[in-house]
Amino acid sequence: TARAHRLREAGASALRRHLCAEVGVSRPVLVERGGIGRTPHFTPVRLARPAAPGAILDLRMAGHDGTRLVAA
Repeated sequence: TARAHRLREAGASALRRHLCAEVGVSRPVLVERGGIGRTPHFTPVRLARPAAPGAILDLRMAGHDGTRLVAA
């Protein structure tokens, strides 16, 4: 149980570092349903405005919410 807890913490920490490193960077984003897209590294992105699923948009990452990037 303790080992699993440490692994979950390490994974969450790695995710936060990755998300923080992406803020301010422009990435192509493949739009999925529900206002969500994914970068080429499969990082989820919350879109600022609606877009058609399947579209690829070049978006700047304005921030993150702890689990996904937020596009500007």
